[in-house]
Amino acid sequence: MTDAAAHLRVGSLEVMLAFGAIALLASQPRRRVAREHAVVEPLRVTLDIVERGGVRTFAGLCPLVIGRGKDAALALSDVEVSRAHARIDVEDDVPFLRDLGSRNGTFLNGAPVSGAIEVRVDDEIDVGATRLIVREIERWV
Repeated sequence: MTDAAAHLRVGSLEVMLAFGAIALLASQPRRRVAREHAVVEPLRVTLDIVERGGVRTFAGLCPLVIGRGKDAALALSDVEVSRAHARIDVEDDVPFLRDLGSRNGTFLNGAPVSGAIEVRVDDEIDVGATRLIVREIERWV
């Protein structure tokens, strides 16, 4: 193999790796690192809850625990939802969704939630067979 052919092959490999890295980054959900000691700003989140029985609206203050248990701020009757399934926390005016070790997992816009993922208006959160659509996020004074 000539030096020119070897150089071309290495250059092509570098381009392929760069495109692969860009594709990987683009496919990742938006993530921010949530600090351990967060500054808690009161936010109110309004959700449309799409259940087997229809659609209802819920508005609650963060931190907001979603689950089947009686202690959950947003109580769902879905048997596929854990007692404490997920939580929406706030750090620096930004709401984050976390799975709380649920049996069936939590999904944000179809992607599984691991760690803390930023939540935005029109995001879809799936817990069990229930879909939560974020309609509004506002500062609560």
